[in-house]
Amino acid sequence: MFDFSSLLNVHAHPFFPSSTYNLSPLTKPSFETALDRLVNWKFPIKVKKRIIPILEEWYSNSTLDSILTKWENNPCPLPSQFIPLNVLTYNVQGWGTRALEVMDLIFKVDSTVCVFTEVGELWNSFKVPHFTSFYQKGTNHSGGVMITIGKHLRATRIDTDIENTVIVDIHGLSEQIRIISIYWPQGQMRNLKDLSPFLVKCTILTGDFNATSEEWGANLLIDAVTL
Repeated sequence: MFDFSSLLNVHAHPFFPSSTYNLSPLTKPSFETALDRLVNWKFPIKVKKRIIPILEEWYSNSTLDSILTKWENNPCPLPSQFIPLNVLTYNVQGWGTRALEVMDLIFKVDSTVCVFTEVGELWNSFKVPHFTSFYQKGTNHSGGVMITIGKHLRATRIDTDIENTVIVDIHGLSEQIRIISIYWPQGQMRNLKDLSPFLVKCTILTGDFNATSEEWGANLLIDAVTL
């Protein structure tokens, strides 16, 4: 009768094959600990294959200066790629009570640029982490408009005296983009021609226009229109 039982311990600690680098006795335990964490944190295989050579280089060099010099002299070229820019436009209808809802929405749709209208007087009661905010007070207590830009991008505000309007230029992309955000309360007199001097190449005009048209019906309101 054959015994097919294995002598391997099924409860053995997970491990990777030994490194091809000659690690010193001082750095080898740290290297093995890092490998164990890759297993415990359940990184995908393709991610592990990319991280392990970096760890090997890191722990095989004696000083921080030596590893940085090596990486600087042997850069790894990355293929050029275009990542879509997600712009979120949302009528908050009161920032104070809906801040957490806004936070969840931002990260759910992975928005780098966010436009919020009707933020109200409590717009400054909660800051969006890792974003820079540009705010314009509204002409009524529930109005106001705000643009938030991810801090990994550089943004500058364009001065304007147009009510309920924020204009921001975004730098650091493949080309500069201008965001014009508007909140026009219902019944306010407005004229899009006022924006003409600010319309440049790659301009995104978005917001809550409370727009009406005879073609839509005199009483029909269109919210959160993006042009």
